[in-house]
Amino acid sequence: MLRSILVLCISILLLSCNSLHGPRSITSSSTVSAEFSRSWISSRPGYIYATHYFTSEQTDDPAWEAVRLSKMDQVLICRTGKKVVRRDVRWFPVTRKSGQRCSAIIYTVKCDIPTLVPEDTSERDRREALLGELDEVPSKGCGGKDRILGPDEPDYDMKQYLHAQALLADAGGCDFVDRQLDAEIVIFPQTRIGSSTTINRALAARFNEGYLSYLARDLPEYPERIIGSALLRVGKLSAIFPSGGKAPRSSANIELVQTVGLGRDGRPYCVQLTALQGGRVWRRTIERSGAEGYAGIGIFPRTAKPTDDISLQNDVRQLLETLGNSMGMPAETPE
Repeated sequence: MLRSILVLCISILLLSCNSLHGPRSITSSSTVSAEFSRSWISSRPGYIYATHYFTSEQTDDPAWEAVRLSKMDQVLICRTGKKVVRRDVRWFPVTRKSGQRCSAIIYTVKCDIPTLVPEDTSERDRREALLGELDEVPSKGCGGKDRILGPDEPDYDMKQYLHAQALLADAGGCDFVDRQLDAEIVIFPQTRIGSSTTINRALAARFNEGYLSYLARDLPEYPERIIGSALLRVGKLSAIFPSGGKAPRSSANIELVQTVGLGRDGRPYCVQLTALQGGRVWRRTIERSGAEGYAGIGIFPRTAKPTDDISLQNDVRQLLETLGNSMGMPAETPE
């Protein structure tokens, strides 16, 4: 019997809940500059989507609600449409560490078409999220998340720029000595999956204007989106993706390292995915050369033709799908 368990912690102070007859419809032009922990637990009719932690203001703010709902689709579980049928707010008391009460917000989502999970555990999973222990306790300010910046605000472009610059490294590059390693990586109950992304600074200098910001926005989200979707698609226990992408080192937790660098001997680029679990290392590498390599990073010499099949982003997705396949989670095939 497949069993889905979501663990959220600390004793409850106040519980409020709202039943919804359809998805929340909140229009917001804001762009997210915030990180918070989120988990997905699938069952036959749909899934439980849990997010934490938030201040009182963030809990009720329509802009923050739009942020939470926008990140719901980072992991795709429903094959067609979906609707939010319930929204629960769990409050945690003031502690010396948090300095204020903080909330976890749990959404019950129903898919238009049932998932492949054979059992309906949605109510049990929802109650576990509301009453169970939590993976991490609220920190100061309920996590100290950045405010939400709109694209018209003066700081928006600078925020995007600084975020992209933080991923750059002078020495960042692929390991061509051990470009393929085959240690077994296993998802255990309560496994935390952290991730990091590094882009070689010299390679980034070749990019067209705006391309680095595009990569900086998308690549850090790929591990959660692709591995998380694969876990839930096959009905396995959902791992937890901590806020900020950091997972404590342990024999059960997994660290995913995405590296984008220059290829050997002047080749356009390479991408490499390394999965670390305890002392085990899994790794795969893709290196692109010639015209297709330049096309893959958006540079099209006269001899190269743009292609939808070759792109740096697609290569990163392919490596994550290969890792998922090695863990018994085949990539989704188009119907």
